[in-house]
Amino acid sequence: MDSRLKTIALWAGLGAGVTMSSILLYLLLKPEEEYEVKRRKVETTKHSVIKVTVPKDVVGGVIGRQGANIKRIQEKTSTKISFDNQGTGEECDRVAVIRGAPSDVQEAEELLKACIVEQSNVITETVFVPAKSCGRIIGRNGETVRHMCRVTSAKILVDRAGGDDRERSNNLKTVSITGTREQIRMAITMIDEKLAEEEAYQQKMALASAGREALYRSRPMAIKASSTPLSKDEKEPDYIQDELVATSADGYIEVYVSALENPSCFWVQLVGTQSINLDKLVEDMTNYYSHEPNQQSHALTSVAVGDIVASRFVQDKCWYRARIVAVEESDYSQDETMIKVHYVDFGEKGRYKTKELCTLRDEYRYLPLQAIECSLAGVQPRDGTQWTEEASDLFEILSHAALWKVMMAKVVSKAKREDGFPGFKYSVELVDTNNREDVNVAAELISQGHAVQAI
Repeated sequence: MDSRLKTIALWAGLGAGVTMSSILLYLLLKPEEEYEVKRRKVETTKHSVIKVTVPKDVVGGVIGRQGANIKRIQEKTSTKISFDNQGTGEECDRVAVIRGAPSDVQEAEELLKACIVEQSNVITETVFVPAKSCGRIIGRNGETVRHMCRVTSAKILVDRAGGDDRERSNNLKTVSITGTREQIRMAITMIDEKLAEEEAYQQKMALASAGREALYRSRPMAIKASSTPLSKDEKEPDYIQDELVATSADGYIEVYVSALENPSCFWVQLVGTQSINLDKLVEDMTNYYSHEPNQQSHALTSVAVGDIVASRFVQDKCWYRARIVAVEESDYSQDETMIKVHYVDFGEKGRYKTKELCTLRDEYRYLPLQAIECSLAGVQPRDGTQWTEEASDLFEILSHAALWKVMMAKVVSKAKREDGFPGFKYSVELVDTNNREDVNVAAELISQGHAVQAI
């Protein structure tokens, strides 16, 4: 009996001990658990959630190809971005949910809103290219055009159909480019490169088949770049001067020499879609301003140096864009005031009465000014001051001025134009590659005694 009581007492003591230990352990651990909960709550309060509504029209562009734009923002800001409203972007607006640290979320929100604004400015431009060049633009199984889309983030569609009557008669195809202005500019630059490659190939084939040392290249047929109209909130863009920017590893650029005064002052145009765009611009301007009622409705009421107007060119009766460079007031009538103009797309100059000029329609303003002012690098006049007439005549022959033969130019330096107008004057090397042997124009002027090495 005593033995049983001892056993019961022992088990009772053990039970009480275990219970007391559990209570003590709970009391010891409880503050730590409460601390963990509080810490988790503090960490949660350090994260923010912001929702941004993305308009349905720009959802696809904001997300980007395979989510590239969203991934870029997430990586840059260390945030997580997801989308509510799982309908497609074409059906409804989407809500972007941004999660992360407050400062990161705020940065992501700014980037996302900037992307929305950028995509809201998406436009479509249509350019015409020679049909023979479409294969090079598209590439094998579409590889080339897909590469352009990836690099520029623009949407590029090459029309393989026959097009309208004008396109068929001129043997042209349309290329539609959708994106921001910068994306479209990049896409056109890449298309220009392909057109230049095709042009070089066609010239080599022509030389090989005809057995000639040089190939006369007439200007390409017309091409038009038409933009969607500006919204009422967009202001009219300023005139933009085209620039010489190398697109090849060796730094050379394909150009036409369009006009010249001497080796220290001449103008070039870039080879590619822009030169073809210019042909179409001239065609459209000539068709419009050739009608007397249109001239009357665009009569100049005031003139100022620097204004860009529409002007005839006496040699061919076509209409071109021209900048007013001088005004010679008439004592008798404003209509008789003589205006000196510079043709901003070619480099030539002219002198006309006010009544012979017209204001320029808005639709003729968007193409960048094509004539780029240059000087020949590395040479100077033989007497160190003034170029002789013989030197300028030889330079005209060597550069194929106004004959629309491709020359290779390499920029040595550039400086702001002395006349104060937009753009740069470039000092360039000029090489003729139309013959079996390349001809460096500067070296040839020196070798024939019409120039000396610049000091």
